[in-house]
Amino acid sequence: TVELLPVGMSKVGDSLTGRGTLYVAFSTKILDQSKGPKMQRLSDEDIRKRLAVNPDSLEVVTQMDETNPGKRPLMPITLEPNHIMIYPPMAPPRSTFFIQNSPIYKLAFDGSGRYLYTAGEGGEVRIWDESGDREPAGRVLMPGGKAIVSSLNSSDDGRYIYAAVISAQSGISVIDTARNQGVAYLPLDNLNGASPSCVVAGPAGTLLVTVSAPAQNGRLLVVDLQTGMTVHSIPVGAVPTCVSTTPDKRWGYVTNSHSGNVTVIDLETFQPLGLLPVGVSPQQCAVTPDGKRLLVTNLGSDTLSVIDTQAKKVMGMVRVGKEPSGLVVTPDSKICYVANKEAGTISTVDLETLKQIYQTDPMPLASPGNLVLRP
Repeated sequence: TVELLPVGMSKVGDSLTGRGTLYVAFSTKILDQSKGPKMQRLSDEDIRKRLAVNPDSLEVVTQMDETNPGKRPLMPITLEPNHIMIYPPMAPPRSTFFIQNSPIYKLAFDGSGRYLYTAGEGGEVRIWDESGDREPAGRVLMPGGKAIVSSLNSSDDGRYIYAAVISAQSGISVIDTARNQGVAYLPLDNLNGASPSCVVAGPAGTLLVTVSAPAQNGRLLVVDLQTGMTVHSIPVGAVPTCVSTTPDKRWGYVTNSHSGNVTVIDLETFQPLGLLPVGVSPQQCAVTPDGKRLLVTNLGSDTLSVIDTQAKKVMGMVRVGKEPSGLVVTPDSKICYVANKEAGTISTVDLETLKQIYQTDPMPLASPGNLVLRP
């Protein structure tokens, strides 16, 4: 028989994938042992039976679509804690899993969508060819010994991957996606005990890097890509976790997880302009591709904040799953996907109605973190 695939989709191994497919990094879920004995490794069928009887029986939480309760198609789940979910939004029941031997925390694609870059434990970035049978395409070791990759993002044109590295010599690793090799390492000097938490492309040949130390106010560094020098150091709030910019690089936004707010930064003058209140323990942020909205996940209040970037005001908050962390927005700026760490689920949020319209079945042994859309 001939398998009919949705338009624009192809098979990579057993996975249905193509432009707009969601890739989600899952790692081992930390269970609260005070609530009972260690969870047994059950079959998929047993897990589904328990969830059907009592959704809380496996220490996971899920929310049905309020507008269409009980009619959600059943999704595949896996007992493997460390994996990458390949999730086609137009066909959620056809989601598959790329099983990993160790936790994966960060994901990125090159501009063509051919190469997938992953980072977890081990101080390296691994590269996978998604054009055929998902063959390993290389790896780039991070310098400094016992390195941790805290952030992985592509340049605006997808030509380079930028990795924020925490090590004995913390800095930014630059990977050329045409050669799949590391081409530069930019050490960050004078951090005074702080560590880089996020790196993104900034205006006119610069990188924007958030750095922080526990329970202290952080800074946003503006790093010259050619020289590796820090040309601006901008004060932000306590323990910044993410930075995002408008498409024209005019404005920058930094989430301050311990301050419960977002610092607005003028990227022409490189000065902080003010603070926007959000929820409890904001984590990741993203400006929609049309530049009109800033989205922020609030780990401690289980919400997604939606901010009008022109008015610099909060438009609303959307209830999602428990402990939202990572997020990604579709190219048309209409949908946001949110990774709910404690719930073990992915929420789909309609940015026109500001409502959660879908949430996946929970992974009983795994927590989602970073997620990306395939270009």
